[in-house]
Amino acid sequence: MFASLSDQTRVEFLERLTKYGLADHKEKLLAVATPALSLSYGDSLADAPLGVSRTGGPPDLVDPADWKQNGQFWIFYFQLNLADISNPERFGLPGGGLLSVYSSSQIHADEIRLVHRDDLESLRKGEQPALDLYCDADLGDGNTPVCHQPPVTITIQEAVALPSWPPAPIYDSDELDEAYFELRQSHAGDIADFAPNYESDSPDETEGCRCLFNLHTGRYFQFGDCGSQAIFARVADGQLDLRHTVSQYNE
Repeated sequence: MFASLSDQTRVEFLERLTKYGLADHKEKLLAVATPALSLSYGDSLADAPLGVSRTGGPPDLVDPADWKQNGQFWIFYFQLNLADISNPERFGLPGGGLLSVYSSSQIHADEIRLVHRDDLESLRKGEQPALDLYCDADLGDGNTPVCHQPPVTITIQEAVALPSWPPAPIYDSDELDEAYFELRQSHAGDIADFAPNYESDSPDETEGCRCLFNLHTGRYFQFGDCGSQAIFARVADGQLDLRHTVSQYNE
């Protein structure tokens, strides 16, 4: 089962709620807040060691098929050595190994794949394919896949995730409902690290899912006019199902 926020993250979250006048609603907001992982860029890697947490460059692979589907390459987003995460099971992740994240399109993110491999001794560096071998037809003309950028390390910290569509117990109060939408639209980035702002008209897309990561537009990721992209995995029997993921853009 998943853990709640750590003591330090909980204190910081409550301080943010107080700052923005939401202290009266703290218990209900805490009820829907979950721990997630905040990823940020680290140091450049001239020669990236196998199995290191990083973005940029081709993935480290046990099976070359992990990077392909129907003979075409996916966009390799990043890989995380789960040994870099203190107690990864708290976030619903495996206890060790390498977790690699792929997307079918860097602009549209039609589909996300999470691949976990625990045999790190069998890792081999992937070979960089030409742009026309990717399944993303929008590459080129300034849209460079992140895996064609120089590799950099990824640093990992615990963060707070809030659902974009207020579930119970949010909806039982008109006042809190209004406050929640104001939080999401005006101060979400200051209060919670991940407060996805979907354009969908219902919560169906992320029902039964848990937020794992949020990727911000920057020198390595390009999401058009959107500020970031949230990655979710579905939950089944109290465990993350890495085979079923959901991706949504945030404003």
